[in-house]
Amino acid sequence: MKNFVEKNRVGRFRISNELLRTSPYKVKLIMSKVVVVRCDSLFYMNALEYVAYSPLFDIIEEGYVPQDYEFSIDGKKVITSKI
Repeated sequence: MKNFVEKNRVGRFRISNELLRTSPYKVKLIMSKVVVVRCDSLFYMNALEYVAYSPLFDIIEEGYVPQDYEFSIDGKKVITSKI
């Protein structure tokens, strides 16, 4: 059986510098659900943009642009939604 990396469950998401400073626990929960393969500092948005694999993301065909996602936290549960 293929894992989420082999299935190409890749997505893109952002974490604001404010969230990183004020809610590191939430950031830790999000980051525990992904395998980051790229991170860019978006200085004009005061955020970090990540490209990562996750079982929470949809499968995309190789060569396609990753879908943008948003994370929300419900207690200890991480929820994703497409943007």
